Amino acid sequence: MESLPAYYSTFPRQDIGRLNHASIGLPSHIECKSVPLADEEIYVIVAQIVKELYLNRAIAKEELFLTHNTLSFGDKTFIKHLAFYLCHVVLGHSMRRIARGFGCDRTTISYACRKIEDKRDDAWCDGFVSACERLIGIVIKR
Repeated sequence: MESLPAYYSTFPRQDIGRLNHASIGLPSHIECKSVPLADEEIYVIVAQIVKELYLNRAIAKEELFLTHNTLSFGDKTFIKHLAFYLCHVVLGHSMRRIARGFGCDRTTISYACRKIEDKRDDAWCDGFVSACERLIGIVIKR
């Protein structure tokens, strides 16, 4: 497998807990404020977080080579279903509201949530979904 790009090594994992204004290059007088977002914007953020976490997991397990930079149809479907599920479970949005935001039918959201619940019997999937739930809960405060 090819080595990871340089930007992966510039952010050591042990430093994540010590993030502050200085460590990311921001002046100390800048405040981090929450900004109200439209549902569609929130859903895009959730889907992107899930995709990035999934890609990082696949790269770490050497299941996906960076040179291909593509996901299979099944991977894309899992990511989309998980994004629907997280918006419903973590953010507490109704299936109808999520369907409007993603531009699909409510039954599609219901089906996706059932599929993710079924997959949680698998230990890896349950751990991955739990990690996504925690991260989405932190990034997008209700």
